[in-house]
Amino acid sequence: MTMTKTQTVPFPGLTNSLAEGQKPPTPLRKPFRLVLSYYSPDGIAYSMPVACLSSYAKREFPGIEVFLVDINLTLANKDDHSVEGFVKRVAALKPDLVGMSCMSLHWFPLLPYLEGLKAVQPEVPILVGGYQAILAPDETIAHPAVDYACVGDGERAIAGLIQNIDQGLSDVIPGLWTKGADGTVVKTDPVLTEDLSNMPYPDYTIYERDGKLDGIQISSLGVPSDLLILPAMTGRGCPYKCTYCSNSTLLETFNGKGSILRKYDAEVLVQELCRLRDRYGVGYYEFWDELFLWNMKYVYHFMELYKKHVGLPFSITSRVEKMDETFCFAAKDAGCHAIWFGIESGSEAYRHKYLNRRMTNEQVIQAARNTRKAGIRTMTFNLVGLPFETREDMFETLELNKTIRPDVFHVYPFMPLRGTALYSLAEKEGLLLDEMAEEFGASARTGRYKMNLKEHPGSVPPDEFNDICHLMERFKWGSALEDYYS
Repeated sequence: MTMTKTQTVPFPGLTNSLAEGQKPPTPLRKPFRLVLSYYSPDGIAYSMPVACLSSYAKREFPGIEVFLVDINLTLANKDDHSVEGFVKRVAALKPDLVGMSCMSLHWFPLLPYLEGLKAVQPEVPILVGGYQAILAPDETIAHPAVDYACVGDGERAIAGLIQNIDQGLSDVIPGLWTKGADGTVVKTDPVLTEDLSNMPYPDYTIYERDGKLDGIQISSLGVPSDLLILPAMTGRGCPYKCTYCSNSTLLETFNGKGSILRKYDAEVLVQELCRLRDRYGVGYYEFWDELFLWNMKYVYHFMELYKKHVGLPFSITSRVEKMDETFCFAAKDAGCHAIWFGIESGSEAYRHKYLNRRMTNEQVIQAARNTRKAGIRTMTFNLVGLPFETREDMFETLELNKTIRPDVFHVYPFMPLRGTALYSLAEKEGLLLDEMAEEFGASARTGRYKMNLKEHPGSVPPDEFNDICHLMERFKWGSALEDYYS
């Protein structure tokens, strides 16, 4: 997707009221140009954090100009998404602030883009947020190209920064780390947006082309290609502490600051989904919640309203512990077409010991039976190349997926994320590489799987690791498992 200028539009459906005790923002003194961006090496053409920041900035500062300049490495016009092309597109907009949402997985490949921006427009402040800034704030703010790091939820933080820049202030902004001209850093605690009823819904207009959303290139399993699939969310947060996932760090970061598990009001959310459906001709919703099924009372109420008023097929993320037969049939009745869930390792013993995933293989198998009985498609996520994972563990992952036969099987080389328990274990055991062997999702483009850890006792050598991953790829595309052992 190329650079897109947004329109300033109202956001009906979700309340625009201020939280109790919150002061309205001071109106901007002059036109303000905000450029938002994110890095997408695997073609995902939508960023929920960017859309949330855009909607909040527009609500707080009517008349602000918000631009999306994404980095999408899968698009045909690759020159626009090279470092030089990206810098040129941003510079042409003459921004007052550049905000970059960055996952930890994408930090190192993103650095040339940040360095290029700072070299061409050193006077333009750069704000980095997302998991990278939350999990590794010291590393983020230490980079010469970064002026601000958002260490929590970003809506109110970016609004405070916009106001500081507009009015020439140097106020301390809750939720931001600020680097001074002499390199000193002012640090504040992260901010949690606890009450979503005071937040506007994510802004989809920044992805429009001529008033349409043709630029959102999402394909879901078994969905006709002519349907517009739109990402959505019912809330934020996940209560689980999987050792490989950044969520465990988020739970610790926001401990004592309120509940990280938050949902939009179901009635008002359904109104918004209907509005989006009618405005854009949406044919399918993908709910991108970290975990759709953590509040089952809410889920059943929402699905009842969704079936009555929205009436579109949808997909969700889940945990197998929640996927009993009653839920699966109720979800199907509401329009659920597919459920995505993580297995990560098919070895029950490994999963319990190293990943803090306590479900049994029988629960995985039963959940798959329930979805199949209800007529819901399934997609599994799996990791390989984990610390102390053996060849036998890897084949147990394959065997378990063979047993449940998901409609889509995804396998990714493990990537140690700074701040997670599994990263700490790998660091303690001396398994970390000086730099990642490959970027997340790179194997799908290169056809070569590489481990992001050093070889260690029990692990397979690099060539065998690549071979086993290719066997898994053959299963992904429907080959008979018996062929793998021949």
